[in-house]
Amino acid sequence: MSLACQEGRAGLRYACLRDQGNWARIERLGLPVVLVLQTPDIRYLLLSGMDGARLWLGGPDEGRELSRQAVESWWLGSFYVAWPQVPGWPEAVGPGDSGPAVEALFEMATKVEPPYTGARVFAAEFEGWLRTFQVRNGLEPDGIVGPKTLLYLMRHSITEPSLARHSAGDN
Repeated sequence: MSLACQEGRAGLRYACLRDQGNWARIERLGLPVVLVLQTPDIRYLLLSGMDGARLWLGGPDEGRELSRQAVESWWLGSFYVAWPQVPGWPEAVGPGDSGPAVEALFEMATKVEPPYTGARVFAAEFEGWLRTFQVRNGLEPDGIVGPKTLLYLMRHSITEPSLARHSAGDN
């Protein structure tokens, strides 16, 4: 899977990374993920939706339902996530940077809770807000927008694909 993900590969219209967490982290992220199962030979499951103790695996046409309990003994919290990204996006954006990527970050930051409402310059005020945002999302609070921080900022702007949420009445 790491070859399929190819984190940071230039020229692609998506970004991909391996993350670690729990079901709540995946729900908060709101995107389909590929679970890494620690079986005798490592296996991967595309998690396309979840609700309570039920998981939906695979795509819309060939998907199937499974209980969380059936997966939990093999899943130790590792997953891959991919998201749409503009080619040429910088690997990291930090204090003092400017340009289109920084403007895009400010736009993303207005869509999260609580939103960033300060000056549109990557300086101390935004860095402080960003560190708080990183802590709230279980990220390293370094005040720099690398791939993980970008993902968690972008998730509020990504409409497709999304992690399906089914209610008890859905089939």
